[in-house]
Amino acid sequence: MKNRTLKFESLEERHLLAVWAGGEAGAAELAAAETLSDAPVAIPEPTGAVPKGYASGDVYISSVYDADGDGFIGPSELSYMSYSWFTQRGKSGYRASCDWDGDGFIGPGDYAVLSSCWFQHNDALPESSKSYEIYPSDISNWGLFGDTPSAATARNGKLTIDGGRGEVEAVCDYGEFADNLRVTADFKGTGDFRAGIELAVQDSGARYYAEMDPEGVTLYCVSESGEMTRLRRARAEFSEGVTWTVWMQAAEGQVAFGANGETLAALDDSTLSGGYVGFYGSAGTAVFSNITVEFDPEKVENTVDDLPNRGQQILYTDPVTGLSYWLFNPSDDSACTPQGYPLMIFLHGSGEKGNANAVKSYGPPMLVGTSAGETWPFITVSPVCPKGATWSASQLLTLIDQIASELPVDTSRIYATGLSMGGHGVWDLLIAAPEKFAAAAPLCGWSNTAYASLLVDIPIWAFHGTSDPNVSYQRSVEMINAIRTAGGTKAQITLYEGVGHNCWTVTYNNPDLYTWFLSNTR
Repeated sequence: MKNRTLKFESLEERHLLAVWAGGEAGAAELAAAETLSDAPVAIPEPTGAVPKGYASGDVYISSVYDADGDGFIGPSELSYMSYSWFTQRGKSGYRASCDWDGDGFIGPGDYAVLSSCWFQHNDALPESSKSYEIYPSDISNWGLFGDTPSAATARNGKLTIDGGRGEVEAVCDYGEFADNLRVTADFKGTGDFRAGIELAVQDSGARYYAEMDPEGVTLYCVSESGEMTRLRRARAEFSEGVTWTVWMQAAEGQVAFGANGETLAALDDSTLSGGYVGFYGSAGTAVFSNITVEFDPEKVENTVDDLPNRGQQILYTDPVTGLSYWLFNPSDDSACTPQGYPLMIFLHGSGEKGNANAVKSYGPPMLVGTSAGETWPFITVSPVCPKGATWSASQLLTLIDQIASELPVDTSRIYATGLSMGGHGVWDLLIAAPEKFAAAAPLCGWSNTAYASLLVDIPIWAFHGTSDPNVSYQRSVEMINAIRTAGGTKAQITLYEGVGHNCWTVTYNNPDLYTWFLSNTR
């Protein structure tokens, strides 16, 4: 890369911090920079000394052995390495930068590697020993690090990340100069890539990630403790080998991501502040070029709708399980949080096997087709059990995971309900994956009390008619009592005196059931 190109004419509207691209800075641009007086932030020189022969904006090639960054391999490197001496990967004190032989252990083998470079300058070392640091035009160097830093290369204005060798990041902190930032880059992915942009350290230390894959982009938030929360998912065909212009910004309490001029995901967060920019890859290969970092971008209009076909119930077939299912996406956002929408799975009874239209005759899939659907807050999944089969917990769990990966589902609010054979299916789901469900309501169902101890921490509200001729109400009573005997305090039952098998009409028409569901989170 030769000297940066700074588009100073854009400073009046979108003040430019840095452009990492090829080409020479034009005389007119440099003159404009000297006369610009109203820019709220100046364009300073790097705080660290740029190595001889490299200009601000170039890619500086350094040695992986040059721990102190002075361009010379000597005693200070041994001192740096000694802090990690006889430490292995995963243990306190381990530094990947000291593991020069890559065996996961800091010891004599690393000194042996280092000794071949002893008292040498970086420029005399072989190419295989070198790493790359990006010196943009604003403050200091970008750093390349991760599982295998050498999997990232920065040459000729292109940052290439080989995610197949482990997760790698290229990062820079602009927080000293601006809270509201926008980063733009040309992006091309190959293979089954997972790559993206990270941006916006909040006061809490959290970070936002926009991760691209061949089928779309997912917006995540990672807390200071490292806990990752999936916020939004947007479909986009990031076709292999095709270049897209992508951007991500933090502006006025909003984080947003877009591609080729279209906003794909946007989310308001009043605690948001910018300052930190990064690119990363964890699978396949990603190439970022023409990278620009601007401050004070305009807030985008938050019209992004990552929940398609709102207010409609549509029949789909899951390609993984082969199950057909009705999917209702709510038009009501009252229960939506930054983590997403609550999800309810409804399991029908044996009389509706193989008949998709009959599934909409009872319970939630019937209600969403009435005026109740206008205020129905749940993403609702109503699978169709094939003829000759019964509910399979493993199939249903796979279906839930598939939908949660495609839609903005709050995975701490997944609820299960069903009637008769579906009530039995709900019990089976809870036993198979008690950690997945925030609450469940089995109607006129049954199960094996031997598994009650697995369910002591799940809020369960069972319903049954005392005159049920098909499934005795004692089967539900026995399950609730067994859970309580095992130490559970969150299981309850409502018995309808004199009601037969159909206890679902009165239950599903009771708004208290849905208030109770939403009061529980995992």
